[in-house]
Amino acid sequence: MKILINAYACSPGMGSEPGMAWNWVSNLAKFCELYIITEGEFREKIEAVVPTLEQGKNMHFYYNPVSEEIRKMCWNQGDWRFYKYYREWQWKTYLMAKEICSKEKIDVLHQLNMIGFREPGYLWKLSKENGVPFVWGPVDAKDKFPVAYLDGANIKTKRFMRLKNFLTGIQLRYSGRVLKAARQASVVFSASSNSQRSFKKYMRIDSPLLNETGCYVQEHPVTDNSQKETFDVLWVGKMDFRKQLALALQTMVSIGNNKFRLHIVGGGDSAFYQQMAEGLGI
Repeated sequence: MKILINAYACSPGMGSEPGMAWNWVSNLAKFCELYIITEGEFREKIEAVVPTLEQGKNMHFYYNPVSEEIRKMCWNQGDWRFYKYYREWQWKTYLMAKEICSKEKIDVLHQLNMIGFREPGYLWKLSKENGVPFVWGPVDAKDKFPVAYLDGANIKTKRFMRLKNFLTGIQLRYSGRVLKAARQASVVFSASSNSQRSFKKYMRIDSPLLNETGCYVQEHPVTDNSQKETFDVLWVGKMDFRKQLALALQTMVSIGNNKFRLHIVGGGDSAFYQQMAEGLGI
């Protein structure tokens, strides 16, 4: 089976969107031949690793690079200017996909990432034109950021998140391309139960749950830690407001047990959270 995959961010040895796409394609390539269109920021990493993989012969990468300025917009989450350039990128990717389909007998078109619902790309359009089944997801389409999490946020953040919630509701209801992509898809995978509810509520679509981080099987030995003196919890993520590290720190205070240890791994404003932890006395 030949699958054409649109994965804007894809890289080995990383987490978040790039790591999600890499784990997906590197495991799917064990069973299918893949034609992967990606942005190209991580081209050197990809081309260093693919030849070392047994399934690498089934991984054909095509690059659609953008400028460094646009890359900075992409990773500066909250920079809405990025969506203009991202939409342009998706259109060029559609043209590249069309060219690939003219040379290869593609069996499935897959819009993989970025996982946000706002930009569904144009593979759905290609599917409509050539009759090749279209798959979308996993998709993050939750309709609201929990307003309870806004306690303690500054005024700017509160206004931004409330505005985003309002716009998200409008986009889920009325975005033409989102509706067209969802209706053209043979299946839409939801990245969360909230996303499932959104697809059902706004588009009358039953969307199977498939978390983007759980796309391959791993085996880990079971270790008996019952005799440990401490209970260790690992928090992993970007240290910004949306990830609610502050809530984890406050929970540690509420537990009030010095045998609980919270290990924090991630990038972002670590100094702010270190200061918060010290202020909380943990």
